[in-house]
Amino acid sequence: MKFYLLAAYLIASITVQSQSIEGTWRVSHAQTIDSSALSVEVDTRSTDQYYISPAFITYHKLSGLLEVSKNKVISHSFVNEPESVKLEKKRGNSTFKANGLRVSVDNHSPDSLVLRVKKEPNDFMILYPFQNSKGEIQLKDFENSHWVTSSNYDFFNGWTLHFLDSGQVNVVIQREHFGTTSFATYKVHKSNQYHCLQITDRHNMLDDFIFYLKNRDGDSLSFIIDHQNMDHPTESQVVLTKTEGITNSQQQQIYTELIGKWNFEMFSSNITTYIFDSLIDLNYSIDLRLDSTFRLTNQAEYIESGSVSSYQQNLTGKWQLSTTADFITLISEDNPLLQKHLTIYELRDQELTIDLSYSFDEYSTVQSRMKMKKDPNNR
Repeated sequence: MKFYLLAAYLIASITVQSQSIEGTWRVSHAQTIDSSALSVEVDTRSTDQYYISPAFITYHKLSGLLEVSKNKVISHSFVNEPESVKLEKKRGNSTFKANGLRVSVDNHSPDSLVLRVKKEPNDFMILYPFQNSKGEIQLKDFENSHWVTSSNYDFFNGWTLHFLDSGQVNVVIQREHFGTTSFATYKVHKSNQYHCLQITDRHNMLDDFIFYLKNRDGDSLSFIIDHQNMDHPTESQVVLTKTEGITNSQQQQIYTELIGKWNFEMFSSNITTYIFDSLIDLNYSIDLRLDSTFRLTNQAEYIESGSVSSYQQNLTGKWQLSTTADFITLISEDNPLLQKHLTIYELRDQELTIDLSYSFDEYSTVQSRMKMKKDPNNR
């Protein structure tokens, strides 16, 4: 299976049917059809009737653009530099090669382009026509700025993107039942045909998100993005809207409110992903001190497979409040590379609600929203 290599180079070699495919095409996804999954099954309504079950199809996430002109093809993988090759005519077909791979046009219409991998006839790449974006973006549009997302697909809703001037971006995601903070890098890719924003999440298996600019209206950017759900890759609409950050005095005020010892009170949402059977006792506290040091205590007792297990964790080090005051970073004293991120869901009336990956043994964590109360005797 060479799709990941193919994704890196995007298009290696294409034999084009006599019909013109000139234009800009966006790679949506790849798919593999497992012909061995074809089987004959009995129709339960009648033992005399048979039917062929559908072949098993596996979808693969891909990104990229293909610009096809009369004599040239430019492929953009957003991994390597754009690759330009000469488009040649051969026996009524248009052909070009790159990196030793060959792909042929299996089907073509104004709405889609299906490419078949020659050496792997059950593998296909699906592309859709891409219209030139209305407006443009560049790196300076995002540097030291804050943006929020809205989308017709819930996964891309509730993101707050804090772009830095170093090519890094803090991604804070708020959900109804859980939120998270991760760190990513960002780039802007553009040509005469397209503008897109690439965000690479460094904390989630280096997942890449390519946002293709569709329209710009001042500080509101409309993008299209492909995502892969359980059934089939789907195109979504995502809007990024620029927002104002908080002032230094507002950030300092929240920092001051956080100083003190916070004790576990309850899980504020129903968590159904616990590996253990039931939780017997939990002593979880975070002491955030004025000198930017912290002490975290985690003592848990729970029943797992009918047996009582216990876990204890003590962590000390430095703590930082983000300049946007929506997450806390705990930096371990023993291992500064070991950092824990607490997403602030709510802070009011001596109560703090955070989203975190909660550890209940040495190897296991569970995503949780935790409500904590400030210790009146330790502030």
